[in-house]
Amino acid sequence: MRGRTLVGLTLGLSMIAAACGGDEPGAQAVVPAGSTTAELPFSEAEPDFVARAGDGEVADELAPSQETAETVPRPDTPGPCAAGDLHVWTAQVVLGERSADAVVRVRNAGDRWCEADLSASPQIDPAAEPDVWLEPGEWADLVIGPSGDDCDEPSLVTLATVDVNGTPVDIPTSALMRCGWQVTAFFPNETADSPCGANDLEVAVLEAHVLVRNADFRPCVLGELVSVTRAAVVPRGDAPAASALPVLTTLAGGDVVAFAYEAPGDAACTAPAAEYLLSFTTAGDVPFDGVACDSSFVGGSGTPYFGVRGAPFDVAPGEALDVDAALLALDPFGLRAAGGG
Repeated sequence: MRGRTLVGLTLGLSMIAAACGGDEPGAQAVVPAGSTTAELPFSEAEPDFVARAGDGEVADELAPSQETAETVPRPDTPGPCAAGDLHVWTAQVVLGERSADAVVRVRNAGDRWCEADLSASPQIDPAAEPDVWLEPGEWADLVIGPSGDDCDEPSLVTLATVDVNGTPVDIPTSALMRCGWQVTAFFPNETADSPCGANDLEVAVLEAHVLVRNADFRPCVLGELVSVTRAAVVPRGDAPAASALPVLTTLAGGDVVAFAYEAPGDAACTAPAAEYLLSFTTAGDVPFDGVACDSSFVGGSGTPYFGVRGAPFDVAPGEALDVDAALLALDPFGLRAAGGG
């Protein structure tokens, strides 16, 4: 069929050329009798672009924008976070009927945008996102939850080890799992940009620590502890045991931080509860009660509470875990009794 078309085209062109005087300049299109379509003069020059369906031919010439392998730059991606630039701590626990998941914060304390990659961790849910990108100061949530196996009785998980960019990272934690644990979620979280309100903060007094919890769902800036009404405050740097812990001045919704104090055994204080105030650089004054007024507090930034001090989470070898006692120890603010667990 293609050969016949070319022969017919050649004969037709010969007839047109003869009628128009050959290749002389000014040759005009010929409209055969009874036809409304003009037959234009044919040029034998090879076209710049030849494309036929199915024959695989492409353009002989490329536009300037097509001459390089990549015309659109790839999205910029951050490099891996240095191990020393990530601050990792257990910020809160999520209480269940007979279990408690742990919510860990992973904060970029460095000065550059970077990636935290957990994909090499052996204990991570395949459905969990394995990595996050963090700007300086941003944090992510890492949730330690059950592995899916089931056992007769829960057990405490006090240390979780994950692989971050090829480096093992030990996370002191306080999770209560039925059998094994795994990272069930890893995602960026909103960072704080407004002060904590006194009405959004809850205070609990335990042996040797005062705990402050952000009871709101929004993150907020607490600041540093600078004074306590009717009590002495010593700089945090004067407390070597606390200085090695991450310093915390911001709280996501539900986060808990601790401030150590020491009260003499014979301390006595008869001042009404309303006179006790924790004063923070950003959040201002927060009322509380339950501490002798001549106690000494460790000021400055708060420190993590869950998982970093062992007791009351230690269980002696061979000793059966008291699940109710463990849940009570993990609930210093009475959330389960209040229906918040």
